[in-house]
Amino acid sequence: WDLVCKRAYIAATTQAIFFVGMTVGSVLSGMLSDAIGRKISLGLNSALMMVFSFAASFANSYPLLTVLQFFVGATLTGTMLSIYTYGMEIIGPDKRTLAGNANEVFWTVGNTMIVVIAYFIRDWRWYMRISGLPSILFLVFWRLLPETPRWLIAHGRLEEARDVLIKYGSCSNTKSLDPEMLGNLIHEIRENQLHRARKRGKGFTILDLFRTPKMRKWTLILGFNW
Repeated sequence: WDLVCKRAYIAATTQAIFFVGMTVGSVLSGMLSDAIGRKISLGLNSALMMVFSFAASFANSYPLLTVLQFFVGATLTGTMLSIYTYGMEIIGPDKRTLAGNANEVFWTVGNTMIVVIAYFIRDWRWYMRISGLPSILFLVFWRLLPETPRWLIAHGRLEEARDVLIKYGSCSNTKSLDPEMLGNLIHEIRENQLHRARKRGKGFTILDLFRTPKMRKWTLILGFNW
């Protein structure tokens, strides 16, 4: 499309729209994940990111490419946040710092690999197609992932949460988990959640990120880091 000289700004605009998509995705993906589950949100965002990435590689006009890049950015952020939330909820408190850092290590390695791929593949269409291939591999294994017990309990699906904990929690212990004791504990956790919700009287919104001085400070720091 001759994006040079007086038309050079067009490429920058496409990149800017991509980041706008990431911003929108960061806002909407959390609500989507809360509504339909961590696992489904992760799989859906990953699949859509792959579809939009492949579709963008066949774009025959700049406006179409820009629109598709917006959705690539939105679903990319949705995938990133969903997988981070999934990891934090599926892993015990004492290992969450390690899991969070490991997640960022893979993110860094992936960015490095993208640079190497771009060096050897100079055609942008093939570059976008190849960049979307890892999503296919992920989706093959995605169906093996359990939903997080924390999300299941928060949505009243207590039996499913117990089954997940029995199936996967027992793998890391020499003793099998007692289903009855675990079920009672899960019901107690759910009752505490409902009690706090009734006491609070309303759900959380994005405004809660700025409601207290401490939350405002953390929100500004994280926003600056991003």
